[in-house]
Amino acid sequence: SQSSNADKLEIVTSQIGDRLSANGFRPKASAFHRVIEPGFVQIIEFGLGPSWSIRHGQFTVDVLVFLQEAYEILYSAPPRRRPTGSHCELSMRLGLLDNPPADRWWSLSSPLDSVAVDVEKRIETLALPFLSRLAGRRAFVEEWRKLGNDALGLKPRGALVVAIVLKHLGDENGAREL
Repeated sequence: SQSSNADKLEIVTSQIGDRLSANGFRPKASAFHRVIEPGFVQIIEFGLGPSWSIRHGQFTVDVLVFLQEAYEILYSAPPRRRPTGSHCELSMRLGLLDNPPADRWWSLSSPLDSVAVDVEKRIETLALPFLSRLAGRRAFVEEWRKLGNDALGLKPRGALVVAIVLKHLGDENGAREL
């Protein structure tokens, strides 16, 4: 059932939580948040497959960055105190950071200890290095200039998001050039 899957996922995330806490992340429901700058939040989010889908009994991991100024402008909404994946312009599946990239899901019917070890290793070797290259707004803009939307998990309106961030940083000219 979905609730026992949620319990199993909680066991997995609690085993990974210590490593994430050591890297400055704080637990929030089935996610971990790290505030890099005010309104610039890195998120590692664990998501259960819906009960009606082929992914039932499985979970995936999303690597996200919440940009408050982009959210406020694009959604005409006040800032989120606890942003989730749906509030993030930058969203990358953990498995897509791997080589070769794959939309990776883990089964909750497998031994949870080994699942947790595998996911923790992938967060350590894939997600944390990816996020370390996005260590603030300026770094985010530079990475986007080098790599473009897809490599960062940005929606097609990535240039608009970067322009909003540049404006937030006071770089009107840079924002206008986009």
